[in-house]
Amino acid sequence: MKRFQHMRNGRDVEQKTAELTALHYKKPVSKLFATETTTAPLSAKTIDHIANSISAVFTKLINNDVISYNPVAKAEKTALGEIERGAYLDNETMPIFQKALATINNADIRILLTLCLECGLRNGEARSLTWENIDFSRRVINIRHSITKDRTGKEIIGTTKTKRSRRSLPLSPSLSARLMEHKRLQEQTAAERGTAYKNRFNLIATNTAGNIMQLSSLTHYMKRIRESNPELPPDLHTHSLRHSFCSLLIAKGVNVVAVAALLGDSVEMVTKIYAHSFEDIERKAMENLADIFYVDGEQQALIS
Repeated sequence: MKRFQHMRNGRDVEQKTAELTALHYKKPVSKLFATETTTAPLSAKTIDHIANSISAVFTKLINNDVISYNPVAKAEKTALGEIERGAYLDNETMPIFQKALATINNADIRILLTLCLECGLRNGEARSLTWENIDFSRRVINIRHSITKDRTGKEIIGTTKTKRSRRSLPLSPSLSARLMEHKRLQEQTAAERGTAYKNRFNLIATNTAGNIMQLSSLTHYMKRIRESNPELPPDLHTHSLRHSFCSLLIAKGVNVVAVAALLGDSVEMVTKIYAHSFEDIERKAMENLADIFYVDGEQQALIS
């Protein structure tokens, strides 16, 4: 069973297991288990991780008097802003996506994608949200959990990605009203399905049986939205909604400390990923200052 789960999840299997599986399906091993080799360059984020790991090893060696200097210390580091942000929605594509999102007939999928977009949640944070995490009186969402996997690969409700990810987010009146309506519909659905539906974790959104919504279901609907709306970025995915949330905050002039707090991320990481967005804000700020100092090309006296 464990080997089957490994194959289903796309993990490597032993040669013997591959041969027995191919024999069962009466197909060549090469057809069922293709070996893929990528020649794409490493991402800036991966290079950063490798450099930091190697540097840590050399630092340890220096501390133990094995070597006298760190050869990685002078290596060229990843420049600020080079970490890839990925696809995101801007002012033009946001209305297109929101219109497509409203047409999704699966209320649970719709509310999960809405939470990712309007609160900047990771998909695991959204899928693990319970009704106890929502304080309607104060209009606050408390992020306390995320989806993880146990030893068998089964998805379970676990801790957040980092301690910083545990956070409380303000809930807009509009989203608060939509969540309350979703709760009403969920209770109605539970009453109609009876014993066939059991939401034992009291999750905000579930699959048809009341269990944790699978990421593959979100991915499926995101694909449908992309295919039905060619104006959207072709590589738009679930995590792109978090990028969109952050990009919009930056465009509105929200400072990086506040943005990082809302995302449950570090200021350093937010600055690296969204460096170009902050540069655009700084450029616009300088252009606005030019309007103060100059009128019709003439420098103004600021002190009379």
